[in-house]
Amino acid sequence: MCIQKAELMFSRPILKGFLCFILFVFQSGSSDKVQKVIAKLGDEAKLPCNYRIPPGESITNYNIYWQTPEKPTPLVVNFYVKDEEDDHIDVRYKNRTKINEQNLTLSIFSVKVSDERTYECIIIKDVLVSKSRVDLSVVAHFSKPIINEKPLNACGPVWLTLTCTSDGGYPRPMMLGSINNNTETWHTITTQDNKTGRFQITGNLQHNMTENILVHCSVEYQDLKVSTNFSLSMCPLPPMPPSYGIIIASAVLFIFLLAGVLLRILCYCHTCKYSRSSHPVRSFQLVATAEMTPQQLSNEASRTVS
Repeated sequence: MCIQKAELMFSRPILKGFLCFILFVFQSGSSDKVQKVIAKLGDEAKLPCNYRIPPGESITNYNIYWQTPEKPTPLVVNFYVKDEEDDHIDVRYKNRTKINEQNLTLSIFSVKVSDERTYECIIIKDVLVSKSRVDLSVVAHFSKPIINEKPLNACGPVWLTLTCTSDGGYPRPMMLGSINNNTETWHTITTQDNKTGRFQITGNLQHNMTENILVHCSVEYQDLKVSTNFSLSMCPLPPMPPSYGIIIASAVLFIFLLAGVLLRILCYCHTCKYSRSSHPVRSFQLVATAEMTPQQLSNEASRTVS
């Protein structure tokens, strides 16, 4: 097994036995301290080696290896050995990694979900100088959740089906929610894109809407969170029809008013008729005949006037 590991890293026979011994020491003497690094999907990840070449020394005096501690055969991520070619670098990391010649930090470009693992930095100068481990975690931000309701434009009272959806993120998320600050459980379905490794999460929730509601949906992943709120209001109440008591009272009042008006009109008409019958208008006609003397005419006129 040691010889196979040596052949992955070296082509020069003189170093094979030495490397076998060194790898054995590495496997048995690994440090428990692991540094954690988080990188965004598609960005550059920088993994520190926690060792700096002293001033005045050249990197050519060192052998530097970045690999994964997988068994039985580690994956060679990148390495620096004088006069050695990079043929031993795993194809998944070829042309995607670079070692900083000052602090020996490993850069992984265009980070993928498959890059999420533990890495080892091994420094050799005649003997083992340094060994450190780094855990790389990959993260991708989820989109702001979108909440929809069925039936659409509902304003209650009605049973609602609420749906909250978010996608494009990594790692696998968890969905939390509440309605009017009361915790609710979303029934979730999570799917992962086979090519990109990104997740989509959709949650469903049933709720009997009997009042105005404020729906909260949050998606949590790694130590990150994205959330949104959604509100629905009850329909405005229709105007209440007047009660039968009010209708009857209004009708009785109207009848009394109408009766009063009619009675007043009748009284007025009766009063006018009585006044005319109590004071009749006298009519007279002075008729003169040829046989009447002037004295008789004068007397007749006086009687008529009186």
